[in-house]
Amino acid sequence: MTERPGPRRARVAVIGSGVAGLGAAYRLAPHCEVVLYEAAGRAGGHAHSVQVTLDGVSHAVDVGFLVFNHRTYPRLRALFAELDVETAAADMSFAVSIGPHAFEWCGKDDLRAVFAQPRNALRPRFWRMLFDLVRFNDAATRLARSPGPQALGDFAPHRSAAGAAGATRTDPKDPSALTLAEFLDAGRYSSAFREDYLLPMAGAIWSCPLQTMLAFPALSFARFCDNHGLLQLRDRPQWFTVAGGSERYVNALLTRLRAHGASVHLGCAVHQVQRQGGRLWLRGDATKGPLAQAQAFDAVVLATHAPQALALLEQPSNAEQRVLGALRTQPNQAYLHTDRRLMPRRERAWGAWNYLARGPELASRPTLSAGPQRPSTAPVSVSYWLQALQPLPFKRPLFVSLNPLAAPDPACVLGEFEFAHPVYDLAALEAQQNLSEIQGAAGVWFAGAWTGYGFHEDGLRAGEQAAAAILAQFATREPQAGERTAREMPTQALTPTGDLEASAAIQGSDGGPDRGSDGRSDGRSDGRPDRADVEADALTA
Repeated sequence: MTERPGPRRARVAVIGSGVAGLGAAYRLAPHCEVVLYEAAGRAGGHAHSVQVTLDGVSHAVDVGFLVFNHRTYPRLRALFAELDVETAAADMSFAVSIGPHAFEWCGKDDLRAVFAQPRNALRPRFWRMLFDLVRFNDAATRLARSPGPQALGDFAPHRSAAGAAGATRTDPKDPSALTLAEFLDAGRYSSAFREDYLLPMAGAIWSCPLQTMLAFPALSFARFCDNHGLLQLRDRPQWFTVAGGSERYVNALLTRLRAHGASVHLGCAVHQVQRQGGRLWLRGDATKGPLAQAQAFDAVVLATHAPQALALLEQPSNAEQRVLGALRTQPNQAYLHTDRRLMPRRERAWGAWNYLARGPELASRPTLSAGPQRPSTAPVSVSYWLQALQPLPFKRPLFVSLNPLAAPDPACVLGEFEFAHPVYDLAALEAQQNLSEIQGAAGVWFAGAWTGYGFHEDGLRAGEQAAAAILAQFATREPQAGERTAREMPTQALTPTGDLEASAAIQGSDGGPDRGSDGRSDGRSDGRPDRADVEADALTA
């Protein structure tokens, strides 16, 4: 009696080893033949730890993904528990220094930090900011939990047909089409609140210019702030970091992937994904390495930024171009350093996150103006105080500064990094909602933190969901007569693009302390992130 062969193992390529790619590969590896490709020489994406030596003491320091919490990171929390990864409590206080140093305050549960600059107690502008902060928290909470026209109160947004930042919408009372700028205008929030708290805080979280934040969808912003406890003055979630550096969870995942037989190729860039003959073909460096010959797969997970994913597709469909083309990124430059000049002048005003900006003298700044202002279009400048965000043995303060107003003293620099972070506006929100139109078509899946808010949890969720969809697809699909698996397909030189099946369509959807994104680093031996993840997530989300 001839024994019937069991179901074949699908061959799946995962492109990108950030949290989305690692998450997808980890869930697929026990059931599929998984090959993970990473262009950089290391895995992890925004989960980027570097060895730093200060004053004779050496320790791993995270410069990208830094923090998470148990309330809004359930998948990441479960993954760390599964991998037996140790975590430690982290501080998430936020500080502002405008001038810089002319106006400073820190939002800790300590009035000495709030009034670290004593003269603020005599400034009407400062008190107006605090008043509007309480008012905004209440209004944004109502918007997040009851997103109907009634959440806007008795006033409707006032704007021209062109709208803020070029956005347009048809229903001025539809909260889902409301930008943050319109919500602030509708609520008549003061320039003090916008410039001295809300926009700096939002820009720091998403690592983007303040002007860009005004185009952020108001409903999404309110829901994010509500979910993360940012609209509460008390009972905010406790934040945590990976003890010993995020490299610990990355290495644990790589070990398990290899134990399942997965192949991991670092420093191996994929140049193109082609669809031909009912298979997906990956092309790379034709002169050397794992992609010297085109490799065939049954499915591909593109765990990269949306623009990168679109560029990899040899013949993107119209839908892919429309959806992925609407998802942009913002470039950011970061430094790992010890230069205290890139922090608030008053140490009592230091927070875990510190927004710094140039600005006019306080005497010339409007005190109570509620009219729309022109926030900066320059990249946001944030310094992260690493000792507040992770347990480090160094006595000397250590910082990661994103887009600093002035470069740190070269003698203080331990590493330089450049990253790209997702930009969120109404066009991006619409693209996210239309992602299902292209997801999984012709065997291509898209995963990344950009499918959500841009943080580590979003990237992991996207990767795990792509893996689940692939497993479901191959669990229910019967091999056709005479069909060979991708492993059985001979490697070959691909035929010209025009020979691809006309009907083949690709679709799909990855990430600071928490925000995720792969970056290029030029770290020095003694010592950012890929923000390197200096994810807003605190340095991610």
